[in-house]
Amino acid sequence: MTFVLRLIGIITLACQGEGNDPCNVYPFKLDVYIADGLSSHQPCQSGDLTPTHGAYLRIRSAVSGHWPGRRACGDGSPCWLYPLFQDDKIRIAGVIDGESMMKPIKPTPILQWGRYTTEKLARDAAKRSLASLSISNGTVEIKRFANKMYYTEGTFFVNSGHVRIVAEGTNRHLQVPANSIVDILNLPRLVADSSPETQSHHAGREHFYLHWTLTENPPIVCAGPEDELNVGARHDPDLAGSIACSNSLYP
Repeated sequence: MTFVLRLIGIITLACQGEGNDPCNVYPFKLDVYIADGLSSHQPCQSGDLTPTHGAYLRIRSAVSGHWPGRRACGDGSPCWLYPLFQDDKIRIAGVIDGESMMKPIKPTPILQWGRYTTEKLARDAAKRSLASLSISNGTVEIKRFANKMYYTEGTFFVNSGHVRIVAEGTNRHLQVPANSIVDILNLPRLVADSSPETQSHHAGREHFYLHWTLTENPPIVCAGPEDELNVGARHDPDLAGSIACSNSLYP
């Protein structure tokens, strides 16, 4: 069966592997960092404040287990949001169970972190993040919803009839059918409550700045989508809520 994991919102990806461009080299694994947006930030010395964000697992399929704080999605569909908590390390059976990705990721170039800053990902990025997980199996692609919002989709073939999701070191766990689609969201709460993939999406670049809270030394001036003065960037407000895919970010 095929299990699908989608990463939607301000989520930083770090490809681990050989050479200067491990996202395009086989094999590699992918570390995923969900930036802590529970409070507003000003990550750069000059720049706008990032609005508050909420991080959730979103599940529309049948689900069982124990995960306090779950609530119904606000769009009226059969859907549940499960909050992620500080220092959560998420483990998903079938996603972490492998030695390498099946093929190199092909991110859209505009999504590359180096396009907006030369700073490196902090060695304690996992600690700085609200939550994190690793992917070492399956196929990962950058995709775009009909409303032009970018997201990352991982496809994983699993042998059993279900997939187990746990927050390591806690008693929180969920189990979903193996053919489920599970989303990890890091979005403003009102957006997460509705359907971010269908609503009009024109977030400001200050949302994107939340990525810089994970850099070793945040830039003096934040840059990101909508910054036409930034060399190589183009005006596209739909990218402000996207995922920054990074290459070789560790110093």
